[in-house]
Amino acid sequence: MVTFAQLQAANSQPFRDSAKAYGELADWLVDRSDAGVRQLNLVPDAWDGEGTAAAVTAIKNVCVEVDDAVVVLQRHDQILADFAGEIDKAKALLTSAIGQAQAIPATVGPDGALTVDPKDGPPAGHPAWGGINTLVTAAAKAISDAVQYATTADTTAATSLNALVPGLTSSPYPVEGIPPRGSDPKKVKEWWDSLTPSQQQFLIARNPDMIGWLDGVPVTARDQANRLTLVQQQTNLQSELERLEGEGKKDSDEYKAAKEKLDTLNMVEQRLEAGTGDGQAADGLQGNNQRAYLLGIDPSGDGKAIVAIGNPDTADNVFTYVPGTSTDLSSIKGDINRVERGVFDANNMDPSKRTAGIMWLGYDAPDKVWEKDWSFGTGDAMDLTYANNAGADLDRFQDGLRVTNAGAPSNNTMVGHSYGSTVIGVTARDHGLDVNNMVFVGSPGVGVDTAPELGIDPNNVYSSHAKNDPVLLGKDPIDLIYDVGSGQGTSDTDLIHGNNPTSKDFGGHSFKSNDGPKFADPEVKFKAAWPPVTVDPHFNGDAHSQYWDDGNESRTNMAKVVTGNGPTVTGDHK
Repeated sequence: MVTFAQLQAANSQPFRDSAKAYGELADWLVDRSDAGVRQLNLVPDAWDGEGTAAAVTAIKNVCVEVDDAVVVLQRHDQILADFAGEIDKAKALLTSAIGQAQAIPATVGPDGALTVDPKDGPPAGHPAWGGINTLVTAAAKAISDAVQYATTADTTAATSLNALVPGLTSSPYPVEGIPPRGSDPKKVKEWWDSLTPSQQQFLIARNPDMIGWLDGVPVTARDQANRLTLVQQQTNLQSELERLEGEGKKDSDEYKAAKEKLDTLNMVEQRLEAGTGDGQAADGLQGNNQRAYLLGIDPSGDGKAIVAIGNPDTADNVFTYVPGTSTDLSSIKGDINRVERGVFDANNMDPSKRTAGIMWLGYDAPDKVWEKDWSFGTGDAMDLTYANNAGADLDRFQDGLRVTNAGAPSNNTMVGHSYGSTVIGVTARDHGLDVNNMVFVGSPGVGVDTAPELGIDPNNVYSSHAKNDPVLLGKDPIDLIYDVGSGQGTSDTDLIHGNNPTSKDFGGHSFKSNDGPKFADPEVKFKAAWPPVTVDPHFNGDAHSQYWDDGNESRTNMAKVVTGNGPTVTGDHK
């Protein structure tokens, strides 16, 4: 049982430091295993004889043992990082409770007991003492609840650490028993819970590519599996580069493509290491203290990735951010930074609750706004095909978050930027989304014309456009070009994918964002009429991407929605 004094004196940083040390040790072992695999590939060429097979088998066995150890070390990292966050929340609850007591005014003793000095209250026997005693009882309960929260967190962490299994090979599990990707998250969760801890760790170590994308598997297990998959992908690409270089193909397109993918995966790894929960976020956000979790990684095509900042399974508030046009695996660093800023803002706004954020690039985003020949309708952001194709996966991912949630149901919010808002709206329209709130910024339309069509309480739908966001200026390329040139575009017109969600007739709420730079110099005219139209280089679309910039009012307003304080957003004109 944690005591009042222990909670008051508790410091979460040593647990974060310990978690980081375990993570670094796991990374070091992964590097050694990676080197072993590469050396394994060289053995047959360097050694011809009866000992070759024995050497290969020995190296493989060592690599397997290393992978087993990595799974356990990564789990230590996760448990301790999560426990550190729980300590912070418990201390915030205690601080609030103490403030509640002191406002009575009551004195808080070293054991957490409350006393009220008679001279600070009404005369003895006065009826007002009844109200004071009620306040004291409420404050005492708040203190007790904070201590109990810390006790539960302590017990949970201790139980999780004690359950770690040092050896995995004694509990194999047939690959045929693993549910296929795309299975019902509820059934996946039931299957996962039916396994022993050693079976779970066996599957993570032996079949990480099959576990990492399974909605319904807890976040910590997916993170472990995907980090192992990431290493496997890096190793395979590095071996491919070495093969091509040995064949004299270093200048080939094949080599360049493999090198680009490896560079991208290395960037993802570096970004994950930056989100270590050590109090220093990658873009300088002091005190973020949230570990990064890799919930999906796929380098094929344009690439896909799902990255969480903070653990969604244990958070009170969870938001999922869907990026828009031109986002691919190579560009997600900036999108992860946006999520990290959102988590930072929400946790600062309400430190008594834990907020986690997710960057969901689980779909193939449009590569561009429209085709270079100014045609439109297919193969670009004018096309709803990308949003339609994303719907089932996004819906299932959100369902998975609900079934793996470890405590009381979290307050879940979808946040969509640009075409990402279209993805959210179309998914909500066609599949339904099990979320509490939706936030759209810089939206070209969300596939519906009114908030009630999104399937949640329209009072929980929030939208914002920067005054100078060029997405406001038309329904198709021709309209956009005309409106930019003539200045006749308005925020009340229909947009590319439906009614403007910030318009009054859409419903829901709007909130204030900074205006951003003007989209074009008033004196600039377009050089020619259709065809072709040449956009003047003075065109400035920066307002479309500044919603997460420092000092932008939209950041505060989004944090209000994410923390359950949506009714207090500023600038609501509806």
